[in-house]
Amino acid sequence: MIRGYFHPFIFACFYRVLAFLNLDSRWMIAYGPRLLMAGLVSVVDILVYKIASRFNAGFEASFVLIFDWFFFYCATRTYSNSFETVVVSAAFYYWPPINNGNAIHRIRSLVFAALSVIVRPSAGVFWVFLGSRHLLFELRGIPDRLDFTLEVFCIGVVSVALMVCIDYVGYGKVTMVPWNFMKVNILDDVGSEYGLQSWHWYFTQGLPVVIGTWLPSFMVGCRSAWGSTGGKVMVQFVIWGLFILSISGHKELRFVLPLIPMVCVLSGIGLKILSQSNAWMWFRNTSVALNIVVAYYLSRWHQSAPLYVLDFLAAESNVRQVDFLTKCHATPYWSHMHGTSANSMTFLDCSPAISALENVSSMNMQFRTGVEEEDVFFSDPIPFLKTRYRTHTPTHIVISSSQNAALAYLKSAQDYLECASYFQTPYESFVVLCRLKTSSLPVKEL
Repeated sequence: MIRGYFHPFIFACFYRVLAFLNLDSRWMIAYGPRLLMAGLVSVVDILVYKIASRFNAGFEASFVLIFDWFFFYCATRTYSNSFETVVVSAAFYYWPPINNGNAIHRIRSLVFAALSVIVRPSAGVFWVFLGSRHLLFELRGIPDRLDFTLEVFCIGVVSVALMVCIDYVGYGKVTMVPWNFMKVNILDDVGSEYGLQSWHWYFTQGLPVVIGTWLPSFMVGCRSAWGSTGGKVMVQFVIWGLFILSISGHKELRFVLPLIPMVCVLSGIGLKILSQSNAWMWFRNTSVALNIVVAYYLSRWHQSAPLYVLDFLAAESNVRQVDFLTKCHATPYWSHMHGTSANSMTFLDCSPAISALENVSSMNMQFRTGVEEEDVFFSDPIPFLKTRYRTHTPTHIVISSSQNAALAYLKSAQDYLECASYFQTPYESFVVLCRLKTSSLPVKEL
């Protein structure tokens, strides 16, 4: 119970609306949430322009955001990080040093900040820094500090109550998701099972990769923005965010997503300064071209096989059981098979060895040994397949073309036919195997 139900609740409501309007087709169930996220993320475009306009760099910041490959590629996905980005940007827009408005703006900022914590508990550490900074250095006098403390307390209590109620409905018991999240990911360090990087990864690789060719303008923008109160807050917020994210050994590029709007504002400030130099046109045009190429390749081709595989399976009338013999989390699941003939789907388990999973009735108890199904299959596939398909074989299997031994065994010993193959990377494809007695389909290649 390390994830709150508020984020999936958004899509549950969306699905309910689709069902009410009789629009819950397979395509809308699979791809509708992306349209919803695209609409929500468009708010970030507006907020970045408005925040940067206070530094006379609205056009430049929007330009950087639009032509940033990572934001284009990642922001409209249904990640909790994507929704977190929207509410963090809204909170930052109303934050006092950025928006020199009244107390109502500050309350709005705190509400959006609290919402970001409900969506993703780790967002709380972002606001610890800004809140402490505001309380200690930006407010003057005991009455103002007491007012701010009271605002934080009241909004915090309401937010925690709302979060507990939503999670109670979802989990069927009272639980504190932020504590569970910290215990599992920080104290128990379960996240390390999904990869470890060095402590400086976000500074030396993460941020430079996601901001890409705009890194020079970002550095120039940080130096220039440091001279104003609002600009200094932005720079410190980005540095603090990267520092906090660096505490965990497990690191991913998507975790940086909530910082990207502020990074783009700073990059826009730097781009405006660079526009005064003779080489700026070359820099801008080269950056735009490179970002378009990268965004197009990653969005159109790289690891695109899972979508085509699910589209293929959804279109076939004889699909009953599907077994995904791919890396964990490599393919979509039931949302892409809505309204189809499939009645059972399975995949290789890669659950971490934590005691809480023993309470899940459908759990493969092999996780107790600390050896994941995924590892067993890829280390020695043939014995694994003999055991897995001893009494029953699915109508369709999805497997990587790199698994030559497993493919040969399934075709010869288990009577499967390769009925579709789709590009995944330059080094592999995803192959769909159909059981011979249920299919006489020709091979389809993309």
